[in-house]
Amino acid sequence: MQYKIYRFVLLISLLLWLTSCAAQPEAGSVSTVASSSGATAPSNTITAVKVDTLTTDSAAAYWANAPVSTVHTKATEKGKADGPDVNIQAAYDGKNIAMRLEWADTTESNLNKAWTWDGSKFSRSKDLGDRMGVLFPIENNANFSSKGCAGACHNLDADPEKWWMGSESADSRFDLWQWTAASSNPVGQAQDEWMGAQEDPADMESATHSDALKSGGSVSNVNKAKDGPAFMGNDLSASFIITGEQTPIDTSKLTQGAVIPPSILAPWVGSRGDVQAKGVWKDGKWVVVLLRALDTGNDEDLVLTPPKAYPLGVAVFDHIDLVGHTTTADVLTLEWK
Repeated sequence: MQYKIYRFVLLISLLLWLTSCAAQPEAGSVSTVASSSGATAPSNTITAVKVDTLTTDSAAAYWANAPVSTVHTKATEKGKADGPDVNIQAAYDGKNIAMRLEWADTTESNLNKAWTWDGSKFSRSKDLGDRMGVLFPIENNANFSSKGCAGACHNLDADPEKWWMGSESADSRFDLWQWTAASSNPVGQAQDEWMGAQEDPADMESATHSDALKSGGSVSNVNKAKDGPAFMGNDLSASFIITGEQTPIDTSKLTQGAVIPPSILAPWVGSRGDVQAKGVWKDGKWVVVLLRALDTGNDEDLVLTPPKAYPLGVAVFDHIDLVGHTTTADVLTLEWK
């Protein structure tokens, strides 16, 4: 009798264990979490909800009704640590789309190779700012549709410095929305770029191009001798300098350890400035909202036409550059509700 009871208990325990294992997502998969309304997005799917008017406000009321997909980001290099999970939501109106992305980051890195005054001279930091990117294929791309960002990453060489992003054909391009905490966030934008075929095998970034620019953008803050900044901001505590707010550098006004931003910033005017953005770092996490017209009228941009579904990928850069980023392991799909 006791043996039968023991076998029964063992069987029940085994069934419970198998059930709990089946409920666990596999490494690199996409899980979902509910919005406050209880809605969830299917695995690997970002479901955009229809709203009246969009904004870059991450606390806008309509986000409570937008399904949240939690995607895992994986290291691009073997042996490197995987990245944070990213909670993604999307919404659209008659003319625009907005995406809300949220991920954990213990440090707010909003300076990129800034200048530091030690009391007698300037030195240039190697620290990089946080950034993230959203990537869409512009033309039909079977490789990307099955592999996601891995379909645009060419990392077959043993030397990571020779890895590059882009397409193997001039007939296939990608639309890249790249938000940076140091240079694009202060002007309320993400840089609109596109990637195509590699133009120079010796230049790993020759496949990436900025969209057309009429005016604006950042200017390097460096003096003629290239040993320090040419300007400082009116607010010495700020992590950025907006065009028109700079004054010639005056070291007599600097305390030891003063940090001077490396660029003078202005909003991009033209296709490069198509993507509005607002990022806020608080309580150990970034929340970034990207907003762009469904059809910008520019050839470098993907035209989004609901209810057509679109593949995409997301990458996160935690104060690192190029190879060191983490990216969604699987292809994601933007759908419409």
